[in-house]
Amino acid sequence: MQPRLVRLTVWAAVLGLAACKPKEAPAPPRPDPADAAQRAAAAFVHCVEGGNAACIRTGLPHGAFDAFVLLGWLATGSPVAILDALSRELVAHSDPRTVQGRFVREVERLSGPLRGAECSPVGAQELAPMVTQLAQATKARLEAIGMASADMMRVVEGLAAEAAEGLEGAFLVRMSCKREPYQLYLAMVPEGPRYSAIGLMPYLPRFLGGDEAQIDAAQALRSKSLGISGAAAPVPDGTVDRYLPIPMEEF
Repeated sequence: MQPRLVRLTVWAAVLGLAACKPKEAPAPPRPDPADAAQRAAAAFVHCVEGGNAACIRTGLPHGAFDAFVLLGWLATGSPVAILDALSRELVAHSDPRTVQGRFVREVERLSGPLRGAECSPVGAQELAPMVTQLAQATKARLEAIGMASADMMRVVEGLAAEAAEGLEGAFLVRMSCKREPYQLYLAMVPEGPRYSAIGLMPYLPRFLGGDEAQIDAAQALRSKSLGISGAAAPVPDGTVDRYLPIPMEEF
């Protein structure tokens, strides 16, 4: 056989083997972390419906979300309540066991209302970008009401730094319910390949993308989670009177 013919035969064999080589399967699409957080939030609510406080995992940054909630309170709460309760709230915030215990009690309190409420996740927002926005709104609000002292600004900056560090990669999942409590926001933090709940809040301020306006006054006053008696957070503005934009709070 001539050398040129031999070379052509070899190349044909190589090309034939290459053509027979099976194609590699495409890599599976990466799961959407927001979807994973929403699924975990739904599973957490189902666990809470059973009255099981063991749904709460220990060793997670519960304090980071507590710092986020405190910033929200400073940004929306009544000045009188802030002056009266801020010192106590900061002392409680400094104790991780107190913070986690407060979350456990809130979960136990909501286990009854959540049972049969038919809650399901309807959206998720990344928490880290919200921390910066919330800190800016808090500073602006405190300046507007004449409470922007140097000490108060240090408190805001410290809470914002703690929240930003602990809530990296976390999501705030909105749960919509057909019955009371009607809506709920769950903070879900990544823990390896899964997400775990570290806190909850009954409503989110409008400037952070919340829609508390959907809850009318009569509904809010009847609600165990939003009503005046035993309120876990400020009642939305306008609940008492739309011309009196001062949230009512209890401590």
